[in-house]
Amino acid sequence: MKFLQSRNLLRSCEFAAAGLFTVVVVLLNIRFCWSTGPLWRDEVCSFHVATMPTLKESWHLLAFENQPVVHYLVLRAWCALGFGATDFGLRVLGLVISTFLISALWFSCWLIDKSTPLWPLAMFALNQHTLRADSLRPHGLALVWIVLVFAFTWQLTFQPQPKKRTIFLAMIAAVLSVQTVFLNALLLGAICAASVVVSATRKAWRNVVWIFGIGLAAALSLLPYLPTIQLAQQWNGIRAKPNTFGSIASFFVYVFTMDEPVAGIVFLLLILGLSALAIVPALRRRVASSVPRIGDHFLFAAIVCLAGAIGTGGFLWVLKFPLQDRYYLPLMAVIALSLTVMTAALRTWTAVRLVNLLGSVILAAAFLRDSSACAKMRLTNCDLAAAAVAQRAETDDVIILSRFAFGITFQRYYRGSARWRGIPDISDYSLFRWDLVKQAMMDTDPMHELLVRIELALRLGHNVFVVGQFGPIPVAQPKPIPPAPLTTFGWDMDAYIARWSEQVNYLIDQHARNGQSIPLPANDRVDPNEKINIYVFSGWR
Repeated sequence: MKFLQSRNLLRSCEFAAAGLFTVVVVLLNIRFCWSTGPLWRDEVCSFHVATMPTLKESWHLLAFENQPVVHYLVLRAWCALGFGATDFGLRVLGLVISTFLISALWFSCWLIDKSTPLWPLAMFALNQHTLRADSLRPHGLALVWIVLVFAFTWQLTFQPQPKKRTIFLAMIAAVLSVQTVFLNALLLGAICAASVVVSATRKAWRNVVWIFGIGLAAALSLLPYLPTIQLAQQWNGIRAKPNTFGSIASFFVYVFTMDEPVAGIVFLLLILGLSALAIVPALRRRVASSVPRIGDHFLFAAIVCLAGAIGTGGFLWVLKFPLQDRYYLPLMAVIALSLTVMTAALRTWTAVRLVNLLGSVILAAAFLRDSSACAKMRLTNCDLAAAAVAQRAETDDVIILSRFAFGITFQRYYRGSARWRGIPDISDYSLFRWDLVKQAMMDTDPMHELLVRIELALRLGHNVFVVGQFGPIPVAQPKPIPPAPLTTFGWDMDAYIARWSEQVNYLIDQHARNGQSIPLPANDRVDPNEKINIYVFSGWR
């Protein structure tokens, strides 16, 4: 037992485990960069916005992206350096950002207590959903900034005298964090709230003033986006989902644990252990006597986690966008760092350090299998579908994309002569043109022309290709749906697209004489949300 309690040996084991975690994470990110293939639709949108001829044009398109500008400036600079000519060159940017994120985790934990990022690496960096932040979207870069904000704010809070360098770095990181992803503003608010409360209890009023100044500077930097946000509200309603606090919390648990029972058990034991330290009088007295003002460290971490969870949940409830794993990543990052703050305060307890080491290793092992599979997964097979259709379709054939969003990726990779159309058929597929989809929902019969073209092609002996999903087939001919919002569907975009798809499916099922699916290469695992199929129909009956 004395052998295990050797501080030098234990520290060496911690560094060895953290080093191993780091190597694994780096290798997973390299594999992700190599294996994920072409850009999926959100990434195509990022590329299009970033590479507009002028910055003014890029700024005007931010309303469709619902994101601030920093990521697009970085991507624009990357392309200007010549790395944007190929998909792989763009993927390398994600790998660079992931390397910065890993470095930021090490730097932050070293700044907090010269400790290793065991929990941030095992709990956060090895999570398969964090790997997806390597894609060409703002969320990976946003994680770098929020991790640095946490570290610099913690340092500012617990420094005996605030240093100008720390204040400057904290302010820069805070502004960049909210200028990369709007959601970071809520996490920044949680971190600043924790710092203000702890500084107030310590009567460090100068720190309170500086923290307020940092938060205010970040908030003021968002004022130029008010017209953009107001403009986006004109069409964001068609994407609204009835998110409840229960569904938001359940999805967070799913993302955080990767639906792994072992991970759930580890997290539950962590919560119970930390709760016991705060509630059981004997443990609380022992903790209080072990490290001076240890309660301030626990208070800081607890406020960050609680305020961050409430802010993130409230934001998603108000926003009502479909829940995505990336919305939870900033919260996951600050929770992992907060756990580091708590455990770092207990580093004089050898038993706690042993539990940390063992728990992080178990959690990393539980995450490794699924994360390894995710790193090998293609983000889309739309490029393969576009190539297959281009090879088979002739000029007079009709190509239908079962959902307009597929057109964003399809347009990037399709090189055929036949014209293609989406459901609904909008005029711009360069990014998510929610305004055009909303206009289609308000039209009397936006599918009429497309249905006529399908019928004409089948009657004249041409082929009709359906790219995406085909089905279900309604039992009776669907009637044109009245313009929104004059139906029970209101502004439910998915309900309108489903009805429009049924009109196409019914026409083809009732009148096409021949039909078959076109196989695509199936060697690689493809993200289920981006995996599409191809069907070809011909003849008339």
